[in-house]
Amino acid sequence: MKKVLFLMATLASVVLTGCQPQEQSQLDFADIEGKAVVQGYVYIDKGYMQDGENYVVKSLPAEGCAVLVKVPYSEYDADATTGEKFFEGVCDANGFYKIEVPVGQTAITGAKVYTRPLVDKYHDLVNGAIVDTEASYPEASATVEIERGKIYTAANIYLAKDVQSPILTRSQTIVLKGCVKEWYEAKEYYDIENKDLGYYAIAGKRVASQKVSLVVTITNSNFPSEEIIYNISTDNEGNYNLSANLYDVWEVANTKVEVEAQAYLSEVTHYFQYWNEDEYDWVYKTQSIPGYYNNHKVTKYLSKGDLLIGAKLEDNVLTFTPDYASTKIYGLGNYDIDYVNGTKVYDSWNPLGWNY
Repeated sequence: MKKVLFLMATLASVVLTGCQPQEQSQLDFADIEGKAVVQGYVYIDKGYMQDGENYVVKSLPAEGCAVLVKVPYSEYDADATTGEKFFEGVCDANGFYKIEVPVGQTAITGAKVYTRPLVDKYHDLVNGAIVDTEASYPEASATVEIERGKIYTAANIYLAKDVQSPILTRSQTIVLKGCVKEWYEAKEYYDIENKDLGYYAIAGKRVASQKVSLVVTITNSNFPSEEIIYNISTDNEGNYNLSANLYDVWEVANTKVEVEAQAYLSEVTHYFQYWNEDEYDWVYKTQSIPGYYNNHKVTKYLSKGDLLIGAKLEDNVLTFTPDYASTKIYGLGNYDIDYVNGTKVYDSWNPLGWNY
């Protein structure tokens, strides 16, 4: 009985042992005695630098840049179909790197030297001056073939900027000047020396009768997503004077200024005539018309000279809209207002072109 039990235990042990999973062998790079060295230089485009009276674009050593040698696992193990092994180094102050790579008896032909993507300072040239910003640099690479016991010097790697951060400094200053005026009815005498001869009304311009709110919008055609907005107002004589700060990256010649005067309530004196049947003559009359002056915008494209002496915009002249609903305006040709029993009794020169 003891022999049977021992035999059964032995068979079970054999069966269990045969069912245990075997550990997959791992590639141990320490076992590879052969070595090779990959070395080279990495340079980075740092943008513009001053060279005497000129500006030149320079590439400098990429100090601190991480460099990797990527070797497919298949170069070490014929059964490996995927994956890569990375060997890493860092560039010194001269942009030089030196990386040791394990190599077996067979040369490695599928290796590449890569730089890691990085963000670094970039010197841009803006309107004749150097402005510092940041730029991203994507990875760059060079192909290498590595043999055991040899030093391989890879081709120089040059890093070019990919995406540059926007330059948001605004040290360009320009003075914008202008005036807001109003259209109104002006009295003009037939003979200034003999006013008894009467007068007529013409469309005249005058400075704004009150302070006017302005919205100043500045844009640049090369940067359509950016705009600068100022909210200012005129003085009591309709004038404005704004010292505006432009983005340093903006070329002045591509910059547009829009100044929009905002609407406001006001009144205009209206000159008209009334037919006096008793005197059988037209009698001069006036009435105050309530209403508002409309928004109006003027535009100017800047020049480099404007940076030096300031930009003068054309006069912003606003038109008047009467409040037709609250006031009878005489002399505009409205039959219900200007005619009595079919006879026209009110007339006017209507120089502002009002109509019902």
